[in-house]
Amino acid sequence: MGGVHNFAVIKVMSFNIYHGEGLLDGRLDLGRIAEVIRDSGADVVGMQEVDKHFSERSGYEDQGRLLAEALNMNYAYGPNLRLESSSADEPDREYGTLILSRFPIVRQHNYPLPGETSEGHHNEPRGLLETILDVEGRPVLFLNTHLGLGEQERKAQVDWIIRKYGQSPEPVLLTGDFNAEPSSPEILKLKEVFQDAFEPFGLQDEPTLLEKDLSGEDPSGYRLTKRIDYVFSSTQITLIGAERISRVVSDHLPVTGTYRLTL
Repeated sequence: MGGVHNFAVIKVMSFNIYHGEGLLDGRLDLGRIAEVIRDSGADVVGMQEVDKHFSERSGYEDQGRLLAEALNMNYAYGPNLRLESSSADEPDREYGTLILSRFPIVRQHNYPLPGETSEGHHNEPRGLLETILDVEGRPVLFLNTHLGLGEQERKAQVDWIIRKYGQSPEPVLLTGDFNAEPSSPEILKLKEVFQDAFEPFGLQDEPTLLEKDLSGEDPSGYRLTKRIDYVFSSTQITLIGAERISRVVSDHLPVTGTYRLTL
């Protein structure tokens, strides 16, 4: 980071960690999640599918706290699904999004996003975790989300994000698993307001979602199917790099954008 030059360089990551479980080996391993983040040099990370005392699948652990401690980073957690504990001795079970930051987190708030009921069932609650970071004295809005599975639901969620942050006087960085491909109407609408980190570098169609390859044709045992993970930015911050990290420790590949912020 280069405050002496009147700008800071910030590397941002979006990473759906699948509650720390590896797609290929089914092994729960937060250590290797932390290793990927550490090796990337990311300064701020928006993570999706993070458990907090949620269930046996993640050992009932507080994954946000453990990752923050492992990486010596500040953190904010946004629960979107909360199951109340039946015992006063046990914490509520939570599932949601996480922000890790090398910069101080001045404020945090988790907003519920518009949802949708289909076939009489409520879809999984979705939210947007908002933080204000102190980047060497300059406030930056860092946002992290995990949008819904239905197109109409995502359109409403994108409209909400644009209404709230599209005219922000402060720089905005937006990460997330958007469950939508680059050519979808909701992503095209977001790109009218925010810069997709991958597009200027010709990476916009690089897939980030992994699924098991049942055909047996790929010796790795998985196949990349589509891109649904993004880092977006507002015009007050300058994009200078982007990367898809090809290390399989989840069912998504992490993606990064690198930015120059005038102080």
